[in-house]
Amino acid sequence: MESDLSLSAMERIAKKAAGGARVAEPAKEALREAAQEFLAQLSADAWSVAQNANRRTILKQDVLLAQKLRR
Repeated sequence: MESDLSLSAMERIAKKAAGGARVAEPAKEALREAAQEFLAQLSADAWSVAQNANRRTILKQDVLLAQKLRR
């Protein structure tokens, strides 16, 4: 699957969260896949919020509300 998220970005995020721990290549790939799924669903939820407000553009507030509703 093609990704817009780089493995190096996944490594930076994981290292920062894990206090500098090393991150194996399969772990970076798993993080990328999980992040893509999360962002795709969050985007779909934000789109629903925007549509509910009769807009055709997703705004920051839509993303924040969608994130809040997911909790």
